[in-house]
Amino acid sequence: MEAVKVFLDTNVVMDYYTGRMGDSIAKTIVMAGQASQIELCISILTAVNVLYVSRKYNSPLKAKDIAELFQILPMDYQHYCEAQSIDINDFEDALQICCARQSGCKVMVTRDKELLDGGSASALILSPEEFLQRIGLRPQG
Repeated sequence: MEAVKVFLDTNVVMDYYTGRMGDSIAKTIVMAGQASQIELCISILTAVNVLYVSRKYNSPLKAKDIAELFQILPMDYQHYCEAQSIDINDFEDALQICCARQSGCKVMVTRDKELLDGGSASALILSPEEFLQRIGLRPQG
């Protein structure tokens, strides 16, 4: 059985690495991706942003650490052009949607309220809590 590709938005990955709100939920999602038929995907933009922010907090996080947990998806000019046609206020969110869509991700997990409240995407958009509920898991303490 082929793994289901699940796209994690930057805010969920930041929760995982920084211990921000929902970090136990983010940790449970990452653990589920390591031990099941779920392939956790992030964009190259997310990977770079997480590395940049973690450096500001003197974190020992390295690029290889991110690559060990997530499939890092490329972004290109085609994504940039397509994102301009998505009717949402945040261009970065539109880029993330295009990356997820073009990479065959079936689900996008985000804390972004605009996306959760009806942003335009072909993938199913869920909050981290909704995603865990759908796959039958509870956050690890």
